[in-house]
Parts: sequence; C-alpha cells; structure tokens
Amino acid sequence: MAKVFGFSKMLGYQILMQAESFSTEIISRVVSIRKLQKLSGGCGRGFGNSGKIKHFLWKACTNSLPTKVNLMKRIIIQENVCHLCSKHPEDVKHALWGCSKVRQVWQRRFRWADNSQGEEGSFSDLVQLMQENPRLFPLFAVTAWTVWHHRNKSCLQTATMPLGRLADFAENYLQNYADRNGQQVPPVRRSATTVSWSPPSENRVKINFDGALFGESDSAGIGVVIRNSEGEVMAALSEKIVKPQAAELFEILAARRAVLFSTKTGFYNSIFEGDSSTVINLLQDSNVSHSLGGTS
Repeated sequence: MAKVFGFSKMLGYQILMQAESFSTEIISRVVSIRKLQKLSGGCGRGFGNSGKIKHFLWKACTNSLPTKVNLMKRIIIQENVCHLCSKHPEDVKHALWGCSKVRQVWQRRFRWADNSQGEEGSFSDLVQLMQENPRLFPLFAVTAWTVWHHRNKSCLQTATMPLGRLADFAENYLQNYADRNGQQVPPVRRSATTVSWSPPSENRVKINFDGALFGESDSAGIGVVIRNSEGEVMAALSEKIVKPQAAELFEILAARRAVLFSTKTGFYNSIFEGDSSTVINLLQDSNVSHSLGGTS
C-alpha cells in the first residue's frame, strides 16, 4: 500500500473521517505533503541535507512546529506573541514568512510571492505556490529552515547570525551541499535590488565593507572596497578569517578591517558604509567600549 511520509492512505483517510471538520485547510496540507514527497526525485535533491529539510517542511505544512501559538494551545506557555516583532501571534506562517522582522530575508528572491499570495492562506498554501517554481523551491525550503533556526536561537538568546545574513547563508548552504555531492544547483535569476550605491562628495572616498559566511564551515570572508566621488575603485581588499562565535563580532571585525585598510592606503577623508545598522550605531556610540573587536 502506498504511503505518504510513513502514513498509509487508508490510515490517513480514517483519521480525516474521524475529525470533527473535514476542512479545506486539511485537504490543502495533504496535497502539499504529497507534492513534497515527489520532490525527493526532482528539485528536492537540491535541499542540502534533504532528509532534515524535507522533515522540517513536513512539520511546517502540518502545523507541527512548536510555534508559540501551538505551545499556548498545549498550555505550555501563557502568551503567543512573536518575540521578534512583538505585534502578532507566532503561528507557522508568521514565524517563517509574515513577521515584519524576517521579511528582509525573503526580499531578494521571493518578493514576487507577496503579489501572488498576499497575506491570505496558510504556510501550506505558500509551499504549494513555491512548488510551481522548481528552480527556486530548494532555496525557499532551505531559507525557511534557516529562518526557523534563527528564530529559535534568538528566542533562547544564544548567538546567531544577523537576519540580514540569512539569505546569503541559505544560498551558500545549497551550493556547498551541491559541491560535496557532485550536484548542480539550478541557477537563480537575481532580481533587481532597490538599494543603490550613492557616491561621496568631491575630494572624499566611500569605503564599503561587508562579510560572508561560508555555509556551516568555520571560515568567513571580509571584503572592503574604496571608491571616489565618481564611483571609481581606488583600492579593494578581500581576506578569509576564522568565523567568530558571535555574529555581531563578525560585523565589527569587518568594520575594523575597513578602517585599518583605509589608513594603510592613505585614505583619511572617508565615509564608511556597511549593511548592519546595529554595528554602525554601536561604533558611533562614544559611550560603548570597542575592545571586543581589538585595538584601533
């Protein structure tokens, strides 16, 4: 007898018939799970460790993740408000997709889905929408899994990478898995970004710094680019470092390296620009000690 994730069709039918309401939401979940099972022979091979990624999606589609809404239903916790946005109940779709704090993770590749689905429907409905694009679906799955693990770590107040790094991490995770297993990750079309580089005033230079995490390895990379008021590259630097334990320290090290590089190259009349507002504000605060990143 054919099975879907360990449950026979007959057993699934009996469970559904015994339920008080045979809702369209339940039917939608079953359809998504069956489609998800088929991915193991197709684009699902791009999941990375496909077992844990598909198991995570199965739990998300069946509303089995321990979200605050589900934990409150089981009388394990007393409130269900999302700890990131502090505004809405933390159900599966809010935790992985709808929270205003995690929307930035999805904007690079999945902004189109907002217009296709809007705020209606469940996470299972969103999965069905994503399955219509096999090229993007593996990245969607790994990104959702990454968002969930970030949410758990931040809730427990343990070290985790900034939300702004999760999209890069998911892409690197897929690519690293493909390299290790001799697979090819389907190319993803890069959507146009709304962020544009603005030149500095005349006789000044702008120094952009950034960092990249190399999947789950112990390495990270720092990049620095110095441009003049006409956008011409005056100097550039890239180097590999050992991944720091704290994500904030990683950003501070990138900023510190940019300052040292500008001094070494003789560019003193400079504007420094990075993508972590938290670190920029921290470095601008004269009341905060910067000793964690090393001496200046």
